[in-house]
This record gives sequence, structure tokens and C-alpha cells, in this order.
Amino acid sequence: MSNIRFGIHLSSVTPFVQTEEELSHTLKKLADIGYTSAQLYGVPYSIPDEAVASALKEAGLACPAMQEDYPFSQPAERIVERAAACGCQYLVIALFPLQVGDIYHLEHVARKLEEIYRLAKAKGIIFSFHPLRWDFRPLDGTPIYERLLAQLPEDAQLTYCVYGSLGAGSTPEEILRAYAGRVDLVHFKDRRKMSGNRDMLLPLGEGEVDWAPIAAACKKAGVKYIFAEQERWSRDAFDCAAASFRYLEGLGL
Repeated sequence: MSNIRFGIHLSSVTPFVQTEEELSHTLKKLADIGYTSAQLYGVPYSIPDEAVASALKEAGLACPAMQEDYPFSQPAERIVERAAACGCQYLVIALFPLQVGDIYHLEHVARKLEEIYRLAKAKGIIFSFHPLRWDFRPLDGTPIYERLLAQLPEDAQLTYCVYGSLGAGSTPEEILRAYAGRVDLVHFKDRRKMSGNRDMLLPLGEGEVDWAPIAAACKKAGVKYIFAEQERWSRDAFDCAAASFRYLEGLGL
């Protein structure tokens, strides 16, 4: 079993990192809550990489991973450059593919992802694919994300967002067991089902997900980081971040 570090995904506070001043203020607030690491996300490229790295350092936050959604707002080389400047060990790619209807299309996407993988690897950064809910759909009987990862190099990782797989057929414990050693990063995002098949996102421990057995499965799978994530709030975003931090502390990771 591994000792897991936990941090916060900056999607949880994206509206508050849109200028250099906001970024610095927000990172310090997260550090004051108790977080010691963050997954970089949503910081505009108009803010120089040096300023992003400096703001993280001044707040005392490690930045082990950066996530970008596809289609990219910048060339892939520029994205890898920022990840390297911020000292990231992992580059996480999500929202790619949005729609996959056949095996041929999936193979095409895999080749595109492999190009990004090679750019990252040249900088000593580990590539990781982050499936979203539609990526857990079956394609000819096998989930899309499984087919995609099988076509990527063996050292390409899975970033597993537990929320995305809820109700998809496999339990979090099964997914973590299947990808043990290849799933260093996991996102914890809690919810409560509402009418009309809507989800309300909540701080960890305030929703419907039983996180304790999932945390135990993360340890067995060799997960290195768990990031709290909550992109929508019904109260102050930093209050939600603090509630998730307290919950993660209580899990004994």
C-alpha cells in the first residue's frame, strides 16, 4: 500500500484565477486552508508561466500535475512548456475524444494522443488520459477509455475521476484494481442526485458517495495523489474547498 498525498484541483476555483493577482490570492487562500498541492487548471495563458510558477511557490503549493481540455487553446508544445515551467510530473488531457462512434475513429484519436504523449515524454513529463462520463460508454462491448488506453504506450497513465464512472457498470474498486500501477492521479468529486437526472456537486462527504472504501482501493492500487474537485457550488467556493480538505484529512490517507 502507498501513502497518498491529497490536494485540490483548480477547477474548483477557476473563476478566481483569471488574473495574476487573483491567482496569487487564491493559491494563498488554498494553502491557508491546509492544502499543500494543487492540480493546475484553468489559468489563462495570458499570465506568464514564470508568474504561475512563482505564485505556486510563494503559496507553498506543489504542482504535480496540470490538466488541459481538448480542443486546446494553445499549441500542444506550448501546453507542455507550461507544465514543465511549473514543475509538473504529469500532463493530464481530458475532453478528447468528445464523440467516438467506431473503432477507426478511436484509433485516429489514439494517434493524436500519442503525439502529445511524445511531446510530454521529451520533457520528462508523464502523459495521462482523463476519461469523462461518455468515455465510460461501451464500444463493441468494451468501454471507450479501456480501448483507448490499450492503444497508447504502456507508461501512459489513467487519471481516474470517480464521478465520471458512477453508474457506468464497473465499480471504482474494480477500475482501480484493473489499472493498479497505472493510475497515479485520482479525482474525488461528490454529488447528490436531483430530479430530472441532474447532479448537485457538493464538498466531499456531503454527497452520496461512500469515499472510505474507494480511498482504501486507491491505497492498494498505488495511487500517489487524490485531488478534491468541485466545479459548481451552492455556497462559497472556498468554504467548499475547506470542507473537502477536512474530509480528506479524516480519511487517514
